[in-house]
Amino acid sequence: MWRQVEVWLNPIFAYLNERGSPRGQGLVEYALILVLVVLVVLIVVVFLGPWVGNVYSNIVNAL
Repeated sequence: MWRQVEVWLNPIFAYLNERGSPRGQGLVEYALILVLVVLVVLIVVVFLGPWVGNVYSNIVNAL
């Protein structure tokens, strides 16, 4: 899975490296980190969502 993210980000990094201008580099790096964090959170929510729903259902049913 991380390989797919790396394949997706490599062209972006290559484009940014070709530009040669350091202006805005920090902003772009923070944006890429934010995108990566959002992807990880979405993946975790997709995989753990049903489990968390079951936990809450069990708690409600026990009450």
